[in-house]
Amino acid sequence: MLVVGMQQEGPRKVALGLCGGGSRGAVEVGLYRALLELGVPIDEIVGVSIGAVNGAVMAAGMPVHQLVELWQTVTFADLFAFNRKSFQNDTFLRYWN
Repeated sequence: MLVVGMQQEGPRKVALGLCGGGSRGAVEVGLYRALLELGVPIDEIVGVSIGAVNGAVMAAGMPVHQLVELWQTVTFADLFAFNRKSFQNDTFLRYWN
């Protein structure tokens, strides 16, 4: 996980870089929640593997409490079944209200 302030004229932008590595995704959600609680504005999110999945739902606006709930209930099998079928049977979409 990496939080970087990019040098430029004008207001500083913050990019959140999220890594891959399966269960590291849960740790990334904790960091994301802490940054939001501290009021750190996140302008850009990039990620690899599970970090890309987390980044996509963060950027799409999933509330943090739902993302935390997802990580508390997701199973090992869910992670490896992350494909079109998992969306069709509502494995991940059940967290979007």
